[in-house]
Amino acid sequence: MFVSDDKLGCVVVDVPSLKIAHIIPLRQGADEAIFDKKAGLFYIGNGGKKDKSDNSSISVIDVKTYKEVARIAIPSSNIEMMAIDHARGLMFANLRDKNQIAVIDLATRTLKTIWTVPGLNLITPMAYDGKTQRLFVIGRRPGKLSVIDATNGTLLSTAGSVDTADGITWDGGNARLYVSGSEGLSVFHRDDADHFTEIQRIDTKTGKVSVYVDKLKQLYIAHARTPAGPAALDIYAVAPDPIAQAAAKAAADARKKP
Repeated sequence: MFVSDDKLGCVVVDVPSLKIAHIIPLRQGADEAIFDKKAGLFYIGNGGKKDKSDNSSISVIDVKTYKEVARIAIPSSNIEMMAIDHARGLMFANLRDKNQIAVIDLATRTLKTIWTVPGLNLITPMAYDGKTQRLFVIGRRPGKLSVIDATNGTLLSTAGSVDTADGITWDGGNARLYVSGSEGLSVFHRDDADHFTEIQRIDTKTGKVSVYVDKLKQLYIAHARTPAGPAALDIYAVAPDPIAQAAAKAAADARKKP
């Protein structure tokens, strides 16, 4: 298990024994990270304000050798969530202090461009749909979903969302977005490629971080202790979307026809 640690860097934990197997030192302030299963690489944002610097790094960790194999320079003091476009070999990263989105070339491991999108504020969670090449970015104060064309950085639509969000999942099978924040869980339905409608909002008891496991059709949200109860991991069953399921079946049937 690879863990980003604010002070130590990248900590590798042996899961059966729960003991630290390796420590990969990085700059101070390691925080958001993303695992590229196809490439066997773990990307960690570090540096920035915790490193008393106006710039950050995205460290590239080889999960087989437990080594930092590259360090990508980013002109931001606060890198938040990242997303990978495998088809084009790109990574997107929210730069919260600048309200901008960085586009990184994974082949050259260099910053390709930075998008300044109107209306972004305190952008934190990010998800990506590779089929439509759409980025989904959530901002704070107020909570807002921004749908962005990932080919050119154009803002396509916005919708109100829970505030202080820290988690997001794109569920392509059900054409939904799940956005978790301290104010609750926003469930969005995709109306078309560029527009979403919030169809449900659930109390998360201040829980902000979430993980969706598609095979189990379950969403997990951890929350801290509150006056109403102890800390816990809440598990939500995700019901299938009949419209999305019917569309997927129709598309599959069409592909079978000669």
